Amino acid sequence: MPFLVKYQNIYSMYIETSFIFIFLCGMAPIVTDNIIIRLVSMDDKPVAELIRDTINTAYSSQNSWTREGDTIAGDRATTEMVERLILEQGKPNHLLCAFDGSIVVGTVMVQLEDMKPNEAEIRMVAVHPSYQSCGMGRRLVDASTEFIRSLGRDVMSIRVLENRTDVMQWYVRLGFVATGDRMNVLDESLLKVKGVTFLKLSRSI
Repeated sequence: MPFLVKYQNIYSMYIETSFIFIFLCGMAPIVTDNIIIRLVSMDDKPVAELIRDTINTAYSSQNSWTREGDTIAGDRATTEMVERLILEQGKPNHLLCAFDGSIVVGTVMVQLEDMKPNEAEIRMVAVHPSYQSCGMGRRLVDASTEFIRSLGRDVMSIRVLENRTDVMQWYVRLGFVATGDRMNVLDESLLKVKGVTFLKLSRSI
């Protein structure tokens, strides 16, 4: 049976956060209890472009809390990359998507650490701006946590741009701790802020 997580309830703290977002940004997040988070399969290849657009919008839109466009130029994902992730699911990366009906509203990729058999890294934690500030990011992290546990691993990590202290603090509130490890951006020519690196955070699960 494919890994499947379905969340039926939005907690009051998430709804309160949504109203704060409306007040500050004038844009109402979509609050729904029909979200399904699951591993993608070959059946999802027709929506590869939707997955791509959700990832890129989350990282580039001016309305997105997680935007990186001020630091790194270019898109985070291409259609070809997403199709490859679908075709090579689990070899070694695992792509999970959040669906609201047929709409792709969020993504998270689990990458296994070959040199650390007890660890897995989450990447491309992306939520469409319309679904931000209602707990969707937390749901994606929770879903990936349960999936990583199901693989028998007990440490999860993530890398965050060092100049996005607000994003880092969000992960710290979820129990992540900075490890001191750094990783350069793969293509430094895309950097708008020279010298910026990714910082690694991890937590035991």
